[in-house]
Amino acid sequence: MTHFVAACRRLREALACTVLVLHHTALADTGRERGSSVLRGAADVVIQVAKDEGGSGCVGFQVVTARDIEPMEQPLALRLEKVETDWRDEDEHPLSTCIVRAAGQPVTLPGRGNRPLGEAQTTLLTCARELATDRQADARGFVLLARADVVTRARGRGVPRQSISSAWQSLQSRGYLRLVEPASLMLRVRA
Repeated sequence: MTHFVAACRRLREALACTVLVLHHTALADTGRERGSSVLRGAADVVIQVAKDEGGSGCVGFQVVTARDIEPMEQPLALRLEKVETDWRDEDEHPLSTCIVRAAGQPVTLPGRGNRPLGEAQTTLLTCARELATDRQADARGFVLLARADVVTRARGRGVPRQSISSAWQSLQSRGYLRLVEPASLMLRVRA
């Protein structure tokens, strides 16, 4: 996978273009892609596109993680609409295409259900947001926080150390914060 990512990077630089990699989800955890984490680590944006688990017939589109934009909290609902064209195939049958239209309804993507945050995750996120309000955000709206400060505040509210330790990665994968160093995190401050 490391060689594949390097080849994508070389292609992007040589052609001055964007490289999109389509991947399928794992069997057990349908909210993540299968195999190596190298691909996710190298991606600037990870987008999940899948059928609505609710059976609406819509397709959901959600930015899951991203470097320079904020992940989407809820997926967009899209409906595929078949449209006949004036073109014909070699047997003179009419050709059709598909138009993507906004559906304007809630959808649930596989692996992203409406799972609420756990108690430790909620407390950690609340503590981080409280600490972020006392700091100046950068031009993109992010505040850099020391994890130790968040941990101290969460421990003061009775969250066990083990629960705190296991909550970080989940909060990052769900787009609530970004772990940037072993001892730091970035949180977008909403205006």
